[in-house]
Parts: sequence; structure tokens; C-alpha cells
Amino acid sequence: MRNANSYSQSITLVICLISLVLSYSLLATFGLFFVAMVDEFHWTATAGSLGFAVSWLSRSIFSPLSGFSYSKFGIKKMTTVGAIILALGLTLSSTMSNQWQYVVYFGIIVSAGATTLGMSHSLLIPRWFNKKRGFAMGTVSTAYGLGPLIFFPVINASIEEFGWRSTLNFYAGVLLIFSILCALLIQDGPNKIQQKTNLSSPASPTWSLMQAVKSTRFWALVTMYIGGYLGYQMLVAHQVAHAEAVGFSRESIILTLSIMGGFTLVGAIIGGWASDKLGRETVFFSSSVIGSLGILSFALLSIFPSNYTLLAIFCIMGGLGFGMRLPLVLTIAADVFQGPLFPKLIGFLGIATAIGGFLGPLLAGFVFDLTGSYLPALGVSTVAMLTSGCIVWIVAPRKGLLQII
Repeated sequence: MRNANSYSQSITLVICLISLVLSYSLLATFGLFFVAMVDEFHWTATAGSLGFAVSWLSRSIFSPLSGFSYSKFGIKKMTTVGAIILALGLTLSSTMSNQWQYVVYFGIIVSAGATTLGMSHSLLIPRWFNKKRGFAMGTVSTAYGLGPLIFFPVINASIEEFGWRSTLNFYAGVLLIFSILCALLIQDGPNKIQQKTNLSSPASPTWSLMQAVKSTRFWALVTMYIGGYLGYQMLVAHQVAHAEAVGFSRESIILTLSIMGGFTLVGAIIGGWASDKLGRETVFFSSSVIGSLGILSFALLSIFPSNYTLLAIFCIMGGLGFGMRLPLVLTIAADVFQGPLFPKLIGFLGIATAIGGFLGPLLAGFVFDLTGSYLPALGVSTVAMLTSGCIVWIVAPRKGLLQII
């Protein structure tokens, strides 16, 4: 039985890793599509950011809906459905020619698929792993590094050779193949009879969503999510455009972001492992400081253009800092709110990620159109990331599960 569980855990890790790579890589490399679409349609930076920003706003609807759907229909069915919906959204996005199609196809349908698919690992890992949850989440979170490391050069080459529309169609085809693997290989939990109890310890209290929402730790977690996602997505959507605006060639940018993906991969492993040893707060706060210094270096390129030293600092510190943070966001939530209602609570926390992900890219585009510089927006990104890192001490995962009196 132990060998069977070990085999199933390995399969679970692989499926979670692939699902996260596919759901995240499109968002991570959006800057390449952003530049291509702005050039083709002659859009402003704000207009080019709109569909991407709406895709995050849509998560405020799709995250809770996905959480309830996962609870009702199971992880296997919903992961498979998520991959199919994402493939459909990308196929439709490849046909768009105006703003409303951009908003509907990419902003809504792609968001529905990416949200649903991207939620699977946050539910599978807590069910399959307990003692080494931080390490397991860190392993899966290497997807945040693998995605840029592999997909930045691949997608850039594909866009240059075949165009952004054909690239979206190819991505959709990969997702359809993956949906078949999900239907064949995913198991919802180690023991279907005990699926619900696998999410909670015997001594853990039973709490309702309303009780969780009334707790200070819940709202601290929400604020932590908003700050982190606002700062990070503000950067992701415009990083290629900013780097080109301050004098770097496309080849230098792609190389930098790919190498940064490698540092993110290393950071994810370090962050997951170290959080099991040193505590979630210490590691999350430290990673936030490191990541903020990386963003600050990137922002300073507006003052010192074409400075490869600042670009290298952004690559190394940004990659390590973001990588260390990524496995801890969900792990911290599981430490505090683990229980039968965890899937639904993760869905509601998705509203916080939606708020941050919507405001960040749109704000950066608006500021650039207004000032002609990304410096103010990246300054906000730096502060948001630091704030997120400080708030983890209020969330206090070291205190363990939320106690309802």
C-alpha cells in the first residue's frame, strides 16, 4: 500500500507540475503577446492591457465557482474541464480583431479555463502530502520557473516565425492532449472514502466560511494576496515593453527572462524546503524583500537605461525572490484554513488575486500612457510586494489552524 501511495504521489506531483506550467506560462509570457498585439492593432498601452486585466477581474467570479465545482465534481473532472476551456479560449483568441473580442475571448473564457486548471494543484497537494507539504508545493511551484525558462524562447520564436495567432492555436492543441492525460491519471485523493477528512487533522475544529471571514487572519491573508498579485502582475504584463523602452534588444530581454525563470525554479525549491525548516513567515518575508529589490532594480532602468548590471540584479533577485514566495502563498493558506471547506475558501481567496491581478496591469498601462514611463508603476509594484511580505506576520501560519471559539 505504501508503494502504491508513493507511486500515486509521484503521478500527482507530475500532473500538478504540468497543469501549473500550462496555466501559468501563458500569463508569464503575456508580455510577448502584448507587444505583438499592440503593434498589429495600434493600441495604446492601456488598451493592450485591458483583456489581460479583465482576465484577472474575471477570476473574482471563476475562483469561487471553481472552488464549489471542485468540491462537488472532484479534482479529476474539473482539471480536465479546465484544460478544455482554456484551449477553447485560446483558439477563439487567435481569431480576434477588436477590443470586445479581446475582452470576451481572452479576458473571460481564457480566464475561466486558467483559473479552473490552475486551482488543481492547490487542492491535490494538501490531500496527498502532509508532513512535507512545503517541499511538495515547492517542487510543484518550480513550474513558475520552468514556464518562463522554456516558454519565453519557444513562444518568442513561434511568434516571430508563425505569428501570435498560430502560437495560441498550438498552445491550445497541447492543452487538449493534456486534458486526456488528466482524465486518465488523476486520483482525487489517497482514499476516496476519506477524501474530506484528508484535508483536516483529527484535532482540527470545524469552521464555516462565515466564521473564517470574520477572523483577522483571513483578512490579513486577503490583503497579502492583493498586494502580492498587484505588484507581480503589474510587472509581468509590461516587463517586455519596459525593457524595450529603456534600450534593450528583444534577444537580450528573452535571454534575461529565460534565465530569470531558472532562478525562479531554484527559488521555489529553496522556499518550499526552507519554510518546512525555518517557518513560513521568515521565508515569505525574506523572499518578499529579495523580490522587491529585484523590481526596484528593474524600475531604476528608467533612470539608467541599458544598464546590464541593473538588469542582472533584476534577473537574479527577482527570480529568487518570486520563486521563494510562490509555493508559500497556498501553503500558508492551507496551514491556517485546512479543512473540508478549504476548496471553497481557496475559491473565495481567488477574488483577492483577481483584484490585484486586475488593478496591477491596468494601472501600469494607464500610468505609462499618462507619463511615458513605467518608473512610477514599478515603484508601486515594489511597495506592494514589500507590504505583502510584512502582512504574513499577521496571518501567522506558525499558529497553525484557525481556532473557532
